[in-house]
Amino acid sequence: MASIFPKRGKLWISLYLNGKRVQKPTGLEDTPKNRRRVEKDLEDLEYQVKSGRIKLDQKSKSFSYYAKVFIENKTQTLKPTTLAKYHSALSYIVETFGESDITNIKVSDVRKWVNTLLKTLKVKTVENYIIVLNGIFHEALYDEAIDKNPMIHIKLPSREKVDIEPFSQDEVGLMLKNTNSDFQNMIAVLAYTGVRVGECLGLKWDDINWNSREIYIQRTRNAKGEMKPKTKESVRLIPIFASLIPFLQNQYTKTGMRSEYVFVTQFGEPYFTSNKIMIYKWTPLLKSLGLKHRRLYDLRHTFATNMLNSGNFTAMQIAKWLGHTNTQMLFTKYARYIKSEQYQINKDFDLYGNHVATAKTDDSTKSVIA
Repeated sequence: MASIFPKRGKLWISLYLNGKRVQKPTGLEDTPKNRRRVEKDLEDLEYQVKSGRIKLDQKSKSFSYYAKVFIENKTQTLKPTTLAKYHSALSYIVETFGESDITNIKVSDVRKWVNTLLKTLKVKTVENYIIVLNGIFHEALYDEAIDKNPMIHIKLPSREKVDIEPFSQDEVGLMLKNTNSDFQNMIAVLAYTGVRVGECLGLKWDDINWNSREIYIQRTRNAKGEMKPKTKESVRLIPIFASLIPFLQNQYTKTGMRSEYVFVTQFGEPYFTSNKIMIYKWTPLLKSLGLKHRRLYDLRHTFATNMLNSGNFTAMQIAKWLGHTNTQMLFTKYARYIKSEQYQINKDFDLYGNHVATAKTDDSTKSVIA
C-alpha cells in the first residue's frame, strides 16, 4: 500500500490517496532509527485500513490501464509486424488479468498463468507473452503504482535449439528440375542469393542491375505490406551469379512487362506472405520428390553452407551477402556444415617456413621430417 524512500536526506512515503499515487514528506532525517519508526507507523496504518477502522479511497490503476499505456508507447517505436505480435499477445494477457488491480497481482498469479501456457504453447510463444507482460508491469513501476516488478521472479525452461537443415546440391537440382517455371524461378532466386523469403517477395525489377549483375535488397514484404528489411545491414548488394541469369530472364518474360514486382500471384498482385506458397507449392513439391519437409527459409541456409563449402569466397563476403554485420553468426550457425574446412587439410603446410626441424638429444643431433 505504501513505501518509504529517501529524498534530499529526508524520509518520504509514497501511497495511494483518492485514486492517485502521492508522495508525502515525513520531516524525519534518513536514519535507521527513523526508518524503523516510519515503517511501524505504516504497518499500523495498513492494519487500520485492512480492519476497516480507516477507509482510504484507494482507486489504484487497473492492469488494463497500464496495458493500454504500454501498447500506446510501443506504437511509436516498433515495426508494424512486431506491434501486431504485441497486440495479439496483449489480447490474450488482458483476458487473464483484465480489470484486476495491478497492485494485487502477485508472483504466484503470474507463475500459475505461465505454467498453464506451457502446457499447450511452445516456449518461444510464451517468451513473447512474457516480454509484453514484463513491459506492462514496468509501466506501472515507472508510475510508482507498484514497488517491484513480479516478472523478475519468473523463469522459463530452456528452449531446445532447432538444428538447421540445408538442402544438398543434388536436392536443389532435383527441385529446380521438377517444378513449373514460375515457382522454379523463385526457388532459384532463393537458392542462388540467400535472400530471406520476405525480401524475395519484395524484390522489384528496378532492384536488378543487369549491367553490373547485382541485386539491390532494400525492402521486404509481409502481412503488413512493404517495409524496410530486418536490419540496417540487410540493405545490401548481392551478386547475380551466372547460374541464376537464365532463371531471372525467364521470370522477366512472365512479369517484367506487367508488374514492378519480380514475383506476383496468379492475379498479378504482389505477395504479402509465403503462406499460400508453402501450402500449395512448396509442401507438395517436397512430398512429390520424397524430400524431408523443411521451411522455404532453409534455402537461405542452403545458400550459406554451399557458398562456404565452395571455398571460392571469404567468410566476410558471404556474411555481407546474407546481411550479417560480421562473420560471427556465420560460423556459429554453419560451422558444422563447412566440410571444406573440416576435411581439406594440407598436411604438408609448415606454419613457420622450416621444412626440416632439428631435434637434439644427449648423444647426437638427428634430422626429423617436419
